[in-house]
Amino acid sequence: MPVNKTEKQELLQKLNELLKKQSQFQQEINELQRQIVTLKTIDAQSEVIQPAALVQITTPEFSKSKETVTPRNQITGNFSKRLETEIGTFKNGISAEIEKFIGENLINKVGIAVLIIGVGIGVKYAIDNDLISPLVRIISGYFV
Repeated sequence: MPVNKTEKQELLQKLNELLKKQSQFQQEINELQRQIVTLKTIDAQSEVIQPAALVQITTPEFSKSKETVTPRNQITGNFSKRLETEIGTFKNGISAEIEKFIGENLINKVGIAVLIIGVGIGVKYAIDNDLISPLVRIISGYFV
């Protein structure tokens, strides 16, 4: 289906208008965030938000990046505990990587080894006490 030049121009014009609106909305959002941060700093006089606490958030690729104010304590709230465990240290000094290795890898392998040793001891006991006939031993040998 061929597209008329007028239709294309109309679509481009609408796109430009929407981009301008988006830019205006982003500016309003940034201003509201700045006001919220200002109110939070007034409420919590013990914590002063430093300029280094600013985080730059970019809007979609077709618009310019905007600077958004985000307080440092908001960034490091509940997320900091989760991040701290993922980075690798707990308060007691045990590395999260070591804990992950032990829980997901080492204990499984130790369990498999104990199971194999236990089955071996059980089979040896059954053979020594003639609980398994020679025919069953041969058949189980082929399966193993």
